[in-house]
Amino acid sequence: MSELKTLEAQLLETVERVVLKRVAEGNWLGIPHANDCNTSRASRIEVSREFLQALYNRVDMQRISGLVLARIEERIADKIFNALASEVGNDTKTIMCDKKSRELFRAAIAERIAAVSKEPSDATN
Repeated sequence: MSELKTLEAQLLETVERVVLKRVAEGNWLGIPHANDCNTSRASRIEVSREFLQALYNRVDMQRISGLVLARIEERIADKIFNALASEVGNDTKTIMCDKKSRELFRAAIAERIAAVSKEPSDATN
């Protein structure tokens, strides 16, 4: 009986992964079935529609919503980070292309390096 529970738990996890994958790909949710016209989505083994529907009905959609929301937030954060990184890169190129700005920048960095190298280190205390 425990093997049946394990199989049921594995099938439930598989259905949840399929739902997440389809949402991530932008596809509408659906249950693959052997009678599906699209052979790429058709089941490879015959499974009754009632069994699949019962599994699908047990999927925790609140949990799925949380997982999808986390992915959306991550993608938004990535887009914001990439836009900021691009802006910083463009600003750096602009500064480094202008000879006067580049020399001022180098002088400021050299001055800071010299100041830091003259400071006593905490390791000697």
